[in-house]
Amino acid sequence: MTAFDPDKHIDALAPALGLEIRPEWRAGVAGFLTVAAAMADLVEAAVDDSMAEGAAVYRPGEVTK
Repeated sequence: MTAFDPDKHIDALAPALGLEIRPEWRAGVAGFLTVAAAMADLVEAAVDDSMAEGAAVYRPGEVTK
């Protein structure tokens, strides 16, 4: 897996999402993206698929006991 590059993400996603990232904001945005990527890595590392089970089906207005 390649290392996370916040600048590449900014360059690719800002135009796709219609976001303006001013030059004076870029370092801050890159910093927050780096923190978000680190948090995502922690969550992915903690997931244990062997303990996953399907959720109940939600039907609005229906009450089950």
